[in-house]
Amino acid sequence: QSSGSLSNLFSNPTSYWQYQGGFQVPIVNLGQFGAIKGAKAQYYTDYYNYQQTIRNAFASVDSDLSSHQKYTESLEQMQLFYENTRQRFENEQQRHLEGLVSYPSVLNLQVTKNDAGIQAAQTKYNQLMSIVRLYQDLGGGYQVNNNEDAHDLGDGHRFGDLF
Repeated sequence: QSSGSLSNLFSNPTSYWQYQGGFQVPIVNLGQFGAIKGAKAQYYTDYYNYQQTIRNAFASVDSDLSSHQKYTESLEQMQLFYENTRQRFENEQQRHLEGLVSYPSVLNLQVTKNDAGIQAAQTKYNQLMSIVRLYQDLGGGYQVNNNEDAHDLGDGHRFGDLF
């Protein structure tokens, strides 16, 4: 009888050792311990990834906010520079009409004014793009697939078909 008990000892991993007097002890199930260890490892991996995602999101938002502030300050300076250059150009143009300055000096000032306008427009674009990046970082945003038609609504309809 004891040899029969020993032969069945490891046949069922959830079986119990039985001692005289009715004392029962569960057999160690190594598969369950392995599953628990694996689940803990997955939990800590997911937790670490979550922390990294949150840290990256905060860093990205912080970067976007500082970029926006930088571009806003730069835009104010660029617009002021453009306005001053435009006024100087208009004054120089008037002085040319009065015969006080040569036309090449007027043209040089016009080129400077146009360059200032282009720089101001580029800075405004950068400022607006920093706002877009901020919205995307805060709410996920919408990312357009380059191959996607802008008028396709995704449900079989096209924007132009509705109107």
